[in-house]
Amino acid sequence: MLLLLLPGSLNSMSFEWQTEEDHRWDEEPAPPKPPKRGRRRWPWLVLATVLVVGTAVFLLYSQINQRVEAATDDIEADLVASYAVLQQAAQNRDENLFNSLLSGRDPEWSLAQQENIANGTLFDRTAFGLAWQPVLAETAVISPTFSPELTSAELATLQNYSLNIGNGLTQTVQLRRVDVYRLGEDRWLFAPPDPEFWGVQRRLEGELISVRYPARDEELVHRLAADLEARLVQVCSTPGFTCPEEAQVRLTFSSEPDSLTNLAFLDALTGENSGGDSVWQGDTAVVLPTPTLVGLPQDEAGYQALLRGYAAYLLTVALNDLIGWECCDNVPFYRAAIERQLYELGVGEWALADTAVPLPDDLHLLDAAQDWNVAFAQSPTEFAAMPMPYLTVDFLAEVFDLSPGQIGQSLVRSDGRQFSQWLAENTGSVASNEALLHQTFRQYLARRFGRVQQIPQPGRDMMLVCEDVGRKAGLYRYNFGEAAPEPDLVQALDSADSFMTGLPDGSGVALAVERLDGSPETFLLRRGQRVDVSWDNVANLTTTPPLAIPTITDPNGRYLLWTVAPGYTTGTFYALTDLETCQVGGDCDAVAIGGYPIWSPGGEHLITLTTTNPWWHEGAAIGLMLLRDAPTAEANNSPGFGASPFWLDDTRFGYLNQFQNGVEQLVLSDIQLPPPFTLLTDSDMLAYLAMDNLTFEFVQPLSASRETMLVLVRGESNLATVAATGHLFWYDRVSDLVRRHIPLTAWQNSELEGYRFSPDGRYLLFTYTTPGETAVNLFLQDADGAELRFFNYTVLGTTPYPRHFYASWTPDGQWLALPELGTIRLWHNGRDEQILNFDGLNCTNAAWVDRLEGE
Repeated sequence: MLLLLLPGSLNSMSFEWQTEEDHRWDEEPAPPKPPKRGRRRWPWLVLATVLVVGTAVFLLYSQINQRVEAATDDIEADLVASYAVLQQAAQNRDENLFNSLLSGRDPEWSLAQQENIANGTLFDRTAFGLAWQPVLAETAVISPTFSPELTSAELATLQNYSLNIGNGLTQTVQLRRVDVYRLGEDRWLFAPPDPEFWGVQRRLEGELISVRYPARDEELVHRLAADLEARLVQVCSTPGFTCPEEAQVRLTFSSEPDSLTNLAFLDALTGENSGGDSVWQGDTAVVLPTPTLVGLPQDEAGYQALLRGYAAYLLTVALNDLIGWECCDNVPFYRAAIERQLYELGVGEWALADTAVPLPDDLHLLDAAQDWNVAFAQSPTEFAAMPMPYLTVDFLAEVFDLSPGQIGQSLVRSDGRQFSQWLAENTGSVASNEALLHQTFRQYLARRFGRVQQIPQPGRDMMLVCEDVGRKAGLYRYNFGEAAPEPDLVQALDSADSFMTGLPDGSGVALAVERLDGSPETFLLRRGQRVDVSWDNVANLTTTPPLAIPTITDPNGRYLLWTVAPGYTTGTFYALTDLETCQVGGDCDAVAIGGYPIWSPGGEHLITLTTTNPWWHEGAAIGLMLLRDAPTAEANNSPGFGASPFWLDDTRFGYLNQFQNGVEQLVLSDIQLPPPFTLLTDSDMLAYLAMDNLTFEFVQPLSASRETMLVLVRGESNLATVAATGHLFWYDRVSDLVRRHIPLTAWQNSELEGYRFSPDGRYLLFTYTTPGETAVNLFLQDADGAELRFFNYTVLGTTPYPRHFYASWTPDGQWLALPELGTIRLWHNGRDEQILNFDGLNCTNAAWVDRLEGE
């Protein structure tokens, strides 16, 4: 340890010891050290701050974005849900469901969309040949586009449609649909687009068309306009059509929803021509829905489907203009002609283009007559429901080389004509014989569709009255069973005029013959043997023997009725021959009766009607009615005067009568003659007619159901310019209701000749003469009304006696034979015709018989 001696310490001798550690040295202060450089920490702090803030912002943004996406997903799900409701409403045509989704901001738009949902045109595109094939709503949705404020949206969906490409094959076509929705209180509502959606209206001028369209569809409309103009040029170059010079067709592609409803083919077909305005001259515009309304095609197949639909509508309107069509007479035939023309122009389908098209089993050309005057509202649009107009047009086009335009123009000129007259105009001389025309029709069916109609041969023979080339009359027998049948002469007839009726048992015929010297004779040819009829019992009534016409028999086939024609008596009278006693070698007498007989169904009672004017009307004319218990018995009572008497059963009957005030009525009574009960009056029937008054022609019950009455009336107007027409009613006397009514529009100012029921009661035949024609018109009606088929034929030529006298039915009612211009026309089931035309023979009468014994 170092000791230090301090100066003061020597005097005091006092010492203070300190250690080195305890002493503070007075030293010079050391020079200051340079300041120590500090570390730069602020960049890291900034970076850290940025990272912290960025992370926070990112996390916040992610949370917000997730919430926005979740909210958007919810909104989009709500939008798709609204679309699903819209699609369901369209599938079911549920107007109530649809209305719950419909925006009401534009009432006119809403009403048009309600009409679309009711008509099925909201999604269906049948006007374009496209059948909608709905898929799940979620599958159909392509994408929604929302407004920034999420209160409106455009929803794009892809719709599938099935397109028929022929031969039973189809192709799927897709159209892109865009709809606008607006957010309502609790759901998205189907809403009208704003004007900005469609853009401004633009105009496109072509050589033949002038087009207006919304800017939204500009690209597609330009292509459509060029193709549609080409179709119009094609029409102008089609034979039979002459387009006006400087034609300019105005075409509007509309964004209004009602344009979808109005695009139907029938609307184009039946559209009214306002005051003669011309589409070709631009007097009126053709309005089509703009492509966005229809749906935007996604490929060439879709475009071609749209083009065909637009072209079919446009060309139909243009063809109507060129043809001069004014709706709505004979619409089924005109529709078929236009559809055929559109098919030939390549813009439509033709129901008969496929030769394998299913056709009804039993086809007859004149079946089309029942579709001739069908009211437009009752005219079905499906080929299967009404095939005959299509077959008629196809027949005229394929066999007679008539263009659809020529057929359409002939329909425009057919005002007031019957179908047979119109057919004759279009087929020329071939139609002079309707049976031959139908034979040509059958050949067409066989060639075109492979349809050979096998008509069965009658199971009976036929007796014929014919003259040979030397004008020698004879009775011939014709055997349908022979391979190459020719009539065989049975007996020569020394006559200038002969009339024949078949016997009900098929054993032969009854004849009335006026010989060359003017003397008459009546006889039966039964089983090959002649049996003469004696008139000794009526020698005091008529010239003996008279010219008596054999006509009908009683329900049991026992009595044959003879009508003694004027000229051989002071008045018409009737006689009966009992066929049970009229055998070879036996008595065959004619016994006079007191009037035209109407037998009860069982033949137990009869009413005789004393009618004299005209004699051929038989029981249809008014006369004194007498009740009898047997044909030759004295009358036991009289209901009074009446017309068209009939029996309901063996005790009850009815008839037509007329009061002194002119009121006509149908009444019922019975053999006890209580006061008659009135079923119908002329006033009752007028409720069904747009006429001022009417006249009962005849009333008869159906044999199969005698509760149903066939009532034929003549409707008349007080105006001299309105023709009287016939009307046939099916009246149910139990329910007091008219079940069916067929206007006989061809029967104008005509006179009824007479009528006949077929033996089975199925067919009613009645004939009438028209004022301007010598021909007699024949109607065959399926009398029981099970099939409403009505056949109107014009039977050419004349006959000495009323035409219905010549009607010869087979016992089963399957075959009817009538003479016409030296030939015999046959109808099978009132339809399929055959012509018996024998070289060197002019046949005027026919009757069905069994195969004669020994043959």
